[in-house]
Amino acid sequence: MPKTLFLLSLLFYVNLAIASWQEVAKEGTQAHLNGDYDQVKLIEQRLLDNADFPIGHIFALNTIITHLTWDDTDTQYDDAILSHTSEVLNWCEPR
Repeated sequence: MPKTLFLLSLLFYVNLAIASWQEVAKEGTQAHLNGDYDQVKLIEQRLLDNADFPIGHIFALNTIITHLTWDDTDTQYDDAILSHTSEVLNWCEPR
């Protein structure tokens, strides 16, 4: 019985952590839609620094793609695209 309680409390904590990162990402999406890219950058950094999963890298790629829709010849994001994509793929690889 104690193991079950421990596992339930652990699952609750993990679910709570995921929910909080979902809220942060939702704030970031709203900032994207409002064109508030200073706020987007802050949220992106927060997601990159604190998440145990690749949501920060996915969020960063989304931001880059948004910028590239305005000018698809802009090469300043090339290294960042490769870096963020690599991080996401590494996380997805079987462990």
